[in-house]
Amino acid sequence: MGGLGPEPPNRRYTAATLTVRDRARYSFPTATYVPAVRSRLIEAAVSVRINRPFCYNQCVITPQTDAHNLTPEDKVGPVYDNLAAYYGDLEWRPSTDPLSELILTILSQHTSDLNRDRAFKAMRARFPTWEEVRDAPTDELADSIRSGGLSNVKAPRIQQVLRDISDERTELNLDFLMETPVEDAKKWLARFKGVGPKTAACVLMFACGMPVLPVDTHVYRVSQRIGLIGPRTNADRAHTELEAIVEPDKRYSFHIYLITHGRQICKAPRPLCEKCVVSRWCNYYAETSGQRLLPPNAPGEAS
Repeated sequence: MGGLGPEPPNRRYTAATLTVRDRARYSFPTATYVPAVRSRLIEAAVSVRINRPFCYNQCVITPQTDAHNLTPEDKVGPVYDNLAAYYGDLEWRPSTDPLSELILTILSQHTSDLNRDRAFKAMRARFPTWEEVRDAPTDELADSIRSGGLSNVKAPRIQQVLRDISDERTELNLDFLMETPVEDAKKWLARFKGVGPKTAACVLMFACGMPVLPVDTHVYRVSQRIGLIGPRTNADRAHTELEAIVEPDKRYSFHIYLITHGRQICKAPRPLCEKCVVSRWCNYYAETSGQRLLPPNAPGEAS
């Protein structure tokens, strides 16, 4: 969608817009067609404004000079509001069915979204049903997903997950998760080898619309730099800490905002702090710009 030039001030790209575009762009050869592959959702569901000069009057909340010393609970509100004002409103749409989302997420491990999507499309073209994927010779399945990387690891993992689901559910279908309480659904998915908190959360958020918060590398990096999670918090623990401070109805948007911000602004090697609409709340920016950083709950902390 271009997105780097000027745009009408009220224009917003939403998930609904993207769904139409992706359905036209992707044509899967089987009945298990996957609409709105989520990599395109993340890239296109927000207005991209990276080339625009940033000034603090873009903030919807005027920050304090020591706003970086706020607690995570006090930071998360203005951080969310300013990211929402900068990137635009989002509307959730289901990406695909829960089982397809589970396999997509396994394929996404240690590879790019583009390679994941290629691998998924090639796998379903060669093995049109989940039963065929489950029962295929492992080397043939690995060959079909080779474009996704680590195919010799992912192929047996996918087949084991499908066998485990078949043993327990008698059919290869996870739609029942949509009616399952969130915590029970998390625990059910986490029993499978290769399914950690992020994979489970992706299935429940993108396919089931549940108020969970997947923490990928971008969400983890941006949250830690800002100070929404502790410097020693690992990725698994970050799921719990972020869900504790982000309101349930904002978790989907928060997830997409942080991924987009991590890709466009808060990049891993060289963050573009001068373009960041939340730098005033950011511990990383405070440290690198020489501001005073107080420990949590320290005397004199901003309130």
